[in-house]
Amino acid sequence: MPRYLAAATLLIAGIASAAPPPSTPVPGTVGLRQRTVAVRDACVASTTVITQVRPGDAPALVAALTLKPIRGLDLDPSNQRRATAALRKFQTWLEHGRATATAAVTAERAAASNATRPVDRVEAMARAAQISARYAEVLRSSEIPTNVRAFPEAIEAYCAAMAEQADALDAQAAAARQACADAAAHILPGWWTPICTP
Repeated sequence: MPRYLAAATLLIAGIASAAPPPSTPVPGTVGLRQRTVAVRDACVASTTVITQVRPGDAPALVAALTLKPIRGLDLDPSNQRRATAALRKFQTWLEHGRATATAAVTAERAAASNATRPVDRVEAMARAAQISARYAEVLRSSEIPTNVRAFPEAIEAYCAAMAEQADALDAQAAAARQACADAAAHILPGWWTPICTP
């Protein structure tokens, strides 16, 4: 009997540890939730997964914040057809991500410019910072192509290229955070306060 009890305890402990991490609301949104998960074969160890659980947020914002890292690339030149398809998939994903993030940032900048209340202006500026930071995270957490993983120099080059793209977005997010902090200096703190802290 004690053996069965020990086995049952181990089984329950295994099930409990396999539960997904808890999700939290994405600041400033109505229906988006986020959770941090570990990632394999990427340039970083973890990333944030954002999902829409109910409607109510601007479609452009939802599209930008729910962008996902690319997975399943194999650029092995020994299989030209597969490598060409993977490169096309990567380029399409990258262009889609850029266009989606740009459209959302443009919409938030327009909302900030057209805002009649200071709080609405600050909220839009905070969302613009969130979008740029999110897309930078998506780039960094993208899976390293299968054929690249066997070569440390190739991994370093791939991660450096993705980091270069992400660093430019981080600079945009930092500028947006600073502008948001300046605009928020004369209003009470809100959900935007941690985002607008440079």
